[in-house]
Amino acid sequence: MTAEERFSEAEALADGVETVLKFSEGADSLQDLLARIDRAFSDGEGGLVLSTIHKAKGIEWDRVFLWRWDLLPSQWARLEWQQRQERNCQYVGVTRARRELYFVGDGHE
Repeated sequence: MTAEERFSEAEALADGVETVLKFSEGADSLQDLLARIDRAFSDGEGGLVLSTIHKAKGIEWDRVFLWRWDLLPSQWARLEWQQRQERNCQYVGVTRARRELYFVGDGHE
């Protein structure tokens, strides 16, 4: 496995852990946590779609909220190819909105 592949896997894992932690805030049980995740990722019309920037490539929405933009570029992206990958992710993030783009949270919430 290349360094680039290991970096990508580590980023995906960190995204997953952070997402689970956010959903678990205030959850009373594992069942409650799973129900919250299920509701957020359901394909119901008019519902909320929660996605990482990586998974949003090629998809657009009328309104997009980017949470914790201050975390990009990743603190772990030190090599040039890693920085380039981070800039690509930033580009993907800001180009998903057709009409409205909001930046939410500044890391001091």
